[in-house]
Amino acid sequence: MAAHRVTAAAISGRGPPGNNAAAPGSAARPLTVRAQTLRSVALPTEHGAWGFLAESALIGLVLAPAWGGGLAAVAGVSAFLLGHPLRILLLDRQRGVVSERTQAAAWLAAFYATVAAAAGAWLWVAVPRPWWLPVVGALPLAALQLVATLRNTARTLTAQLAGAVAVAALAPTLLIAGGWPVAPALWFWLLLALRALCAIVTVRDRLRRQKGLAGAGAALWAVYAACGLTVAGLAARGAVPWLVLAGFGLLAAQAAAGRHSRQAVPPQRLGLESLASGLAFTVMLLVAYRGS
Repeated sequence: MAAHRVTAAAISGRGPPGNNAAAPGSAARPLTVRAQTLRSVALPTEHGAWGFLAESALIGLVLAPAWGGGLAAVAGVSAFLLGHPLRILLLDRQRGVVSERTQAAAWLAAFYATVAAAAGAWLWVAVPRPWWLPVVGALPLAALQLVATLRNTARTLTAQLAGAVAVAALAPTLLIAGGWPVAPALWFWLLLALRALCAIVTVRDRLRRQKGLAGAGAALWAVYAACGLTVAGLAARGAVPWLVLAGFGLLAAQAAAGRHSRQAVPPQRLGLESLASGLAFTVMLLVAYRGS
């Protein structure tokens, strides 16, 4: 376990690589990857990211249950999983670290990339619809988040929102692959992007206030108001059902409850709360579209 602790310290920048790391240009001895290391590299630990993925996948698979959407889901989930080992691999190489964690990241990144590419190629050949449009739009956002990680700025609002909106592109991709017209499918991307914005600013506001720092204040409610007005405008045009607005009301109610709470909540619990509210929001979206 000592080698694993040294590797984690090197990756996070808290300490120099130990005996299990090799400096650039030096010969690295063969490394054995343990199951515990594989698990830590295989799956991202951020609850928020898993929530955004689950919401997008549920919307696509429930509203467009077709084999094309299922194939798109395989490609999208594999691409999502690719991000975690790829970040570890690039950070290790940037710092000159070679460890069992680096080796696990290289293996898993290659595996996830192969699955995503194979599913994407099959989808390209078998499904002539332009499901790839949201993918093209999501790639620059995913790249922005990756660059922010390498520059140690991944916790900025811009980087977090870019990553969440990139993941949200899975919903319109599944919908289009499942037979939906492009325009209605892309409205879902906008709705999920607005939901991500609300969730991120809410969690950031609460974490800042728990640390004794100034919260978002009026800016938080300005974000919710802007999102509500945008959805109301879409509903007035008939682009989305009016019930969608109630989903954003639910998110605003959760934010208000959090601002009135004086109890300090660990970030992990905040992530779980955001996950729960996001799934409730998704259920409301599904009910709204199923009933329309």
